[in-house]
Amino acid sequence: EEVTSYDFLMPLYLSNSMEYMPELQKEIHCKGIMNRLIASEKEVNFGKIIIEQSLETYQKCQIIELKNPHNEVIEWWVDDKGFYPFSMEKKKGRLEGGKSEIKIFFFNDSAGEYCRELHFFIDQAEIDISKSYLKVQVKASASYPEIFFSQPYFILPVVGLNEQSMGRFEIINGGYENLNLKHVVVQEFSNIDIQVR
Repeated sequence: EEVTSYDFLMPLYLSNSMEYMPELQKEIHCKGIMNRLIASEKEVNFGKIIIEQSLETYQKCQIIELKNPHNEVIEWWVDDKGFYPFSMEKKKGRLEGGKSEIKIFFFNDSAGEYCRELHFFIDQAEIDISKSYLKVQVKASASYPEIFFSQPYFILPVVGLNEQSMGRFEIINGGYENLNLKHVVVQEFSNIDIQVR
């Protein structure tokens, strides 16, 4: 909670006994430091995106902000290995106080569920530059246009002889911009008259 160094002993006990054993205690050394780099979002979700068949690739964009709460200049960069199908406009920069916008793009050229981690590194005293300082998770779902039905199969209610049985189901548009439907009823049994309206 404070910007200071901490040194303390951690007592350890055997699992079968609550007897304190001094020889098992460990020295703990750590230091609290001010946050150097803050992301406006820890998770970026593009949601579900429909792939337009008229385009080979289609690009979507989301924006996050990097914030440096201090006046000291921060050099930052990202490791985007394995980040495809996502990409970034800027992969490194300098931030002297204030905020900086970062654009993240998603190229939905194939259907699937995507989840990647974007690792930010900073070059500052007391910071291990071999380890990422900040992580942002990026998600997206891409699919081709589809047609869905409100139920997998349809059973008409039982009625008496010479009575009409009626039912209803819904056709759901899963991404088509202009959709005109035509239907054909396959008459499997000649003595049953099925009509769709």
